[in-house]
Amino acid sequence: MAPFQQLDDKTLPGYVTRMIWSPKMDLLALAFESGEVVVHRHKWQKVWSRPKPEDGVRVTALSWKPDGLNLIIAYSDCHFELVHVESGESLYSINTDDSVLNFNWILDETRTSVRDVPNAEDCPPRLELFKKFKDPPPPDNLPLTMMICVFREMLLLSLHGILPCGVIRAPDLYCAAINQDASRIYAFDKGGHYVMLKTDLLKSKLDQLHTMAYFNREMEYLQDYLNAAISLLKESWDDVILEMDTKLLNFSQGQTLQDDLMELIVFGTLSEPLRDILLHKVTPKGLNKLSFSVEASYTYLAKIIFTNVLPACQRLFYQIHQIKGLALWTECHGCNLSIETLESISRAIRQLMLKVYEVQEVATWNIGNLKAFFRWLHATVVSLSDDANTDDTQVQLAGDLAKVSAYLTSARGNDLALDQVGQYFQDKPLDTPIKEFGIPELRRIGWSVHRKETSLIQEYENFKKVMKQLFQGLGSGFVRDVHPERITGPLAIGEDCVFSQLVSEADVHTCILPTVGSQYMVIFKNETFCVLKFGAFFSTPLASDGDQLKSIVSAQMYSQTVVTLVLRDGNTTILAQFPLDRVESPHWRNVSDLQDDWRNMALDAGAFIDKMNHRILENCCPGEQILAVSGPRKLCCVRVSGRRMRLLEMDVSDDEDDDEDDDQLHIEAEGESDDDA
Repeated sequence: MAPFQQLDDKTLPGYVTRMIWSPKMDLLALAFESGEVVVHRHKWQKVWSRPKPEDGVRVTALSWKPDGLNLIIAYSDCHFELVHVESGESLYSINTDDSVLNFNWILDETRTSVRDVPNAEDCPPRLELFKKFKDPPPPDNLPLTMMICVFREMLLLSLHGILPCGVIRAPDLYCAAINQDASRIYAFDKGGHYVMLKTDLLKSKLDQLHTMAYFNREMEYLQDYLNAAISLLKESWDDVILEMDTKLLNFSQGQTLQDDLMELIVFGTLSEPLRDILLHKVTPKGLNKLSFSVEASYTYLAKIIFTNVLPACQRLFYQIHQIKGLALWTECHGCNLSIETLESISRAIRQLMLKVYEVQEVATWNIGNLKAFFRWLHATVVSLSDDANTDDTQVQLAGDLAKVSAYLTSARGNDLALDQVGQYFQDKPLDTPIKEFGIPELRRIGWSVHRKETSLIQEYENFKKVMKQLFQGLGSGFVRDVHPERITGPLAIGEDCVFSQLVSEADVHTCILPTVGSQYMVIFKNETFCVLKFGAFFSTPLASDGDQLKSIVSAQMYSQTVVTLVLRDGNTTILAQFPLDRVESPHWRNVSDLQDDWRNMALDAGAFIDKMNHRILENCCPGEQILAVSGPRKLCCVRVSGRRMRLLEMDVSDDEDDDEDDDQLHIEAEGESDDDA
């Protein structure tokens, strides 16, 4: 190994409690004592920050998703957030019954194809995106990603960090990691025991869970799309009614004119207030312009329904019945999908679709009446002019009198309430149900019941409510009988056990420091272990007593073959890399051999650290050190004291390129200054 190279020594504006490197990029996530979370590039260029939460709320865990696209932040107020790597925006916020202690992940890049999903030709067509919905549809194939959340009393398994797929009761754990094939979970508890949980059934059902994760992504995308479409519907209607009401209010100057209009229709008598408005406030040109504008707006509203809202409902209906078919399959019984829940969701979607059809019918009916109203009003204005042809005007008026009369009667006492569509966009029952203003009642369709009294928003809210129940309890049958087994221990540990875990394709490494400042470190590799201690590790002593045991301040898995250590020897602090491949097989023992005298089994590992893989850290305060390492990026960050952070590049070689622009994602830094954090 080559000497370590210091890149920077920086004082931050806050006290860092947790930090972790991205597995894919040179991004370092820092959690401050205040609860604020900041992501930096490795040269301290701030990318984004998450503001500090309420007073007293702190960050309890930080973790990057294995693909590096999301950061998981857990808070002490019992919720955690999935944050986008580029923007820092929260994509999901999940409330829990307790605060998360830590996270661990597996990524199976070989398991990308999804089983039991119908061919694309059999699905309804893809949705037509519109300008206010920019998110692309989710890809059909994604590698399997599973997250394990450690709580005080349980372990929560989650697909892609957002879809819970099983809960295991396992109290008092410090840490836990699931191996790559999901057959074993290895953990360490507060009693000092090394614990194993056998999850063979979960392993055999990963294909089914991966399929459910695919459907969950599809359903969430469709719900977001449908929500955007309905929001666009409401905005379109707001534009229509705002323009129409504004113009008509200008005409009437706030007066109630329904009685005057009805008297004109029935008896042909024109009141003085109405005559004044029609002669001096209303012009034929203005009425024609308003009529064309309103008609165009209603046409746009109908287009949104047919090109966006209904297709989204159809795809949701299709996907639900695909999931229902899988739920009836014997292989998926343990997924714990409720047929009753799927039926209620299907019913809610059908009722929503019927209400969308009803809104379309009402809009069509409403625009016909508005056009008749404007024609009649226009003809009336023209008839009052001196040069009007009275006979022609009367012929034009006669055809619209009945329709306008019925339309004004339906306005319920306010001649300005000419729109009947807006009531569908309120979260309350309809003011004027469909049967009351002349639209033929929609027939009861065999696969659903049409509820005439509800609004579109009520049906949509009901659909969202039942959708929340879709994947509740997913996968619980696969881990129902899983219980922790103490396979070794207890080790004598203090209150502040330090741990680090790394899951590779073959092994789960669990690095344990029984107490801060311990002289011993225990490393578990699956169901084997080794005990390490560090004496003087080169010929020239660093301190007055070269044989003095080093205390281990902090340790973290750098890679599956290297452990990064912060060692303390008197007033000297050393950063060192220890290669695990130097531990020969006799020193890797079966966990059943771990006895009370485990310290006597320690290998003096200092002999394997030489001048090429260590560095003395100057000006360090005892007990202040925490570290974050990135094996893929060969970077290390150490909190040396207080707010001071030291950044180092590990394994430097002379011919190494300085090019740092090979990230998979383009991340823009906000700036670089001493005040950034």
